Amino acid sequence: MINLDHVTYQYPFSSRCALEDISLNVSAGEVVLVTGVSGCGKSTLIRLINGLCPHYYGGSLKGSVRVCGRDNKTEKLSDISHRVGTLFQNPESQFFALGVEEEMAFMSECRGTDPNEIDRKIADAANRFGLNSVLKNTIHELSQGQKQKVGLASLMMEPLKVLILDEPTGNLDPESTEDLAREVQKLKEQGSAILVVDHRLYWLKDVADRVIVLEKGRIIREGTFNDLDPAFRSKVGLREISVTDCRDTLPVPMSASHPILSVRDLTFEYPGRAVMRHFNMELPKGICGVFGENGAGKTTLARLLTGLNKAKEGSFAIRGQKLNQKECLRHVAVVLQNADHQLYMRTVFEELQTSLEAAGCKGGSRAA
Repeated sequence: MINLDHVTYQYPFSSRCALEDISLNVSAGEVVLVTGVSGCGKSTLIRLINGLCPHYYGGSLKGSVRVCGRDNKTEKLSDISHRVGTLFQNPESQFFALGVEEEMAFMSECRGTDPNEIDRKIADAANRFGLNSVLKNTIHELSQGQKQKVGLASLMMEPLKVLILDEPTGNLDPESTEDLAREVQKLKEQGSAILVVDHRLYWLKDVADRVIVLEKGRIIREGTFNDLDPAFRSKVGLREISVTDCRDTLPVPMSASHPILSVRDLTFEYPGRAVMRHFNMELPKGICGVFGENGAGKTTLARLLTGLNKAKEGSFAIRGQKLNQKECLRHVAVVLQNADHQLYMRTVFEELQTSLEAAGCKGGSRAA
């Protein structure tokens, strides 16, 4: 179903190859996991299979990429998309509609599916991915994890022969990750060829047939999970292949005698939906973890603490000194789940320089 034969690919204006001499196969009813540290070539591999490279990105391609027996080089991108379904790492980049229900229906509508059948498929997918409570919501009201679920549900509503999942568990809570593993197993049993690209390994331990490890654009190991011994994982920077859920063993939060940040009676609502009511929290010096299922309000809390979302009610204090919520951003820094939302400049240098200058550093280029 997927065949790469001695593939080498180089992006336009790049001085080096993103992938070199890659050969791999994924058969019907097989799940292959591709892993490796950031920058090893995983995203490029996906783009070659779904046709974005070179049809969209351009560049130089040697070797052949065949999907369902057809050479991607001679196929139109629109035709390739009828055989390959891709869940991108950032699901926002593949949404077309404003509403959840409309987004889930989009692919089926484009294929001319009967409206009654679309409704049935939406109901089934919403049950499978726990989306019934947000079907009438707009996309921008969802948490990043819920957006991931919408992307997955939309992709799996149509019977595709080849599925590519790019970091599909990146925004999912542990329970949703387990649910996804079961869905992947079902699709495997139905004969789909599935390629999963992920840093997380543990959730596919009992599902993946093979594991491929990339490093600097080359395959350095191909085998099963048994071939990912601790010494090898440590050497190439891979994660553990089994993890323990430590949530029930974490210490109970205690009231801080000298909290750095305090929140009292915090209330916030999206249109027609309350997210927080009279929420109280103290953050002492050190590291605190906030856990909860997708949609529980974790990202909303982070945005409220920085003043990015406006609270309906509540008070804020830094080291006991009360302040207006608008002032929070002067004291609290945030790295958003989707970093693209807070990057504005063309280069890394300019991004760092602009941040330093905004914080009061002077000296133009010397600020960096």
